[in-house]
Order: sequence, then structure tokens, then C-alpha cells
Amino acid sequence: ERKRAAEQLARSERMVRTVTDGLPGMVAYWTAGLHLAFANRSYSDWFGRLAEEIIGVHFDELIEPGRRGRELPFVQGALRGEPQEFESTHERPDGSMVYHWTHYVPDIAEEGGAVRGFFVLISDVTERRLAERSVTESEERFRSAFAFAGIGMAIVALDGHFLKVNRSLCDIVGYNEDELLAIRFQEITLLDDLEADLAHIGDLLAGRSQSYQMEKRYRHRAGRIVWVRLTVSLVRGADGSP
Repeated sequence: ERKRAAEQLARSERMVRTVTDGLPGMVAYWTAGLHLAFANRSYSDWFGRLAEEIIGVHFDELIEPGRRGRELPFVQGALRGEPQEFESTHERPDGSMVYHWTHYVPDIAEEGGAVRGFFVLISDVTERRLAERSVTESEERFRSAFAFAGIGMAIVALDGHFLKVNRSLCDIVGYNEDELLAIRFQEITLLDDLEADLAHIGDLLAGRSQSYQMEKRYRHRAGRIVWVRLTVSLVRGADGSP
């Protein structure tokens, strides 16, 4: 009976290792005494060693001091039975950064509630973080180009309300930003030009054009007429709607 149980345990361990070694992320198990009890191939590869070489090693011996200091509060939380998750960065040998998202899942005994250890699940999120950074940088470039452009620029709602305006447009029409954001473009467009402007917008919304240009007149806040050359492009949402 004991031999059969041992064989079944060995089969289970082989199955777990086969499954976890095939996962894209890192999987490990630390005991309550902070000795490594299990590591899949990705986790051991992270240390440049075989799994059998690091099993039984203490947390303080395996984890380098800088990283150990950052992760210790999360380790302590897991040992209190509190699931933990956090992001960390690590420098590759080539100097580039890798981003990891880490989960600590406490292993709590059914009876008594004692924490026997915790599972570690680590995912590489570098590609996602770099993509997010690229989007952020692109948005920052857009905001800078928009704000400091030498021509008037605006983002306008479908009903004509100004949603975002730059300094140059404010200078052209004589209104400050707050004043423009409280009105619609129809209110400062000369009535004689409004019909043509709205017809062009109708073509945009109907899909008959993607953009248009026209000369039109705005009524300056001081009452004078300002001639402008207007270029309008339609912005669509992810679902294709204007």
C-alpha cells in the first residue's frame, strides 16, 4: 500500500512538472520556512540553474539582496495568508528591462488555518508594458503638438460643442479656453457660412467623405469677422461609429 501511494505521488509530481514546464510563465512553491520546494523550468532558468540545484535553497540565499528587499513585504503578506500581486522590473544582461507581474498565493491548511507556504506565479508582461509606454508617449506627443501648434486646432463633438481647443484657436477667435468649451462652433460661425459647413459635416457622417476644407468666417469675441481656412476630418471609434 505504501509503495502504491509512493508511485502515485511520483506520477502526480511528474504530471505537475510536465504541465508547469509547458507554461509560458514561472511557477514555484516556497515553504513557510522560505525554502524552495518546487520550481518549473522557467523559474529555474531565471536563475541560470537546474531545478534540482535550487530545490531546498533558502529564500535569502537564492534571491539577490536588492530584489529580496523589494519582495520581502509581499512574502510576509503571503505568509500571513494574504494573497499578493505586484509588478517588478529586472535588467537583462544586455541592459534592457523586463517587466514581470507576480502573484503569491498562500497555501493554507484546511484544519487550523496555518499557512504551509505559498505558490509563486510570474508572468512576463514586458511586451504589454512597452506597448502601453508607446501609446502613452504617442499621446504625450499629440498633446504637445496640439497645445503648441502654430495653427488653431480643436476636437469637436458631433453636436458642435468644442471638446478640446488649443491656444492658437483661442487667439484666432478671441475667446479663452473655458469660454470656447462652453459653446458650439455654430454659435461663432457666421450665419451665411453655416449652411455649407453643416452640409459638409452631413457628408462626413453619411460616409460620403472622410474630410473637407472650406473658407469660412468666424465672429471674433470683439465683434469683428475673422476669415479662416478650415480643414475637418472625421474621427471614428473602435466600433466604426463617428
